Amino acid sequence: VAPGEGGGFAVIEGAVPGERVVVHVDDAHDQRAARETEKAAAGFENVVRLYDTSSGQLVRQLEGPCVDLRSVVYSPNGTQLAAAGRNGQIRVWTMPSAIVALNINGGRSRIRTLAYLPQGESLVSAGESRTISIWDANSGELRGELKPQSGKVLSMAVCGENFIATGGSDNLVRVW
Repeated sequence: VAPGEGGGFAVIEGAVPGERVVVHVDDAHDQRAARETEKAAAGFENVVRLYDTSSGQLVRQLEGPCVDLRSVVYSPNGTQLAAAGRNGQIRVWTMPSAIVALNINGGRSRIRTLAYLPQGESLVSAGESRTISIWDANSGELRGELKPQSGKVLSMAVCGENFIATGGSDNLVRVW
């Protein structure tokens, strides 16, 4: 596994014989010292792979909510891991047991990005629906939505306690 600086993308050679697989790697948990022993990676399959950070070896695999997973993220304290992708579904596991805690119906549109708010009580999703959805991280209930964007939401970052920044296919960055 070759993580990008501060999280981002990695290329895993030999993950699938004869192919290069580009995956999203979550580094946010390192910044908050929540889970220091595993990195989560997801790609164009319905599998979330957990790698040992010191050896780079695959530790275990979790069945994702769909094929073509686009985002995987740990909660700030490392007690949850969430993944989402093509079918608009979000799966949340309790960590480190990796037991499925929630399956959230995020709609039919592809979810491209997930983020936890700093306290870990809310999970935010965004993507091709052009809407930012805020979910209760424990119950899976919708807490609220932010108005539709003019383009698909391609990336998102939580800034401090109260702000969410999004980047979209309309080449705009918005701060909420």
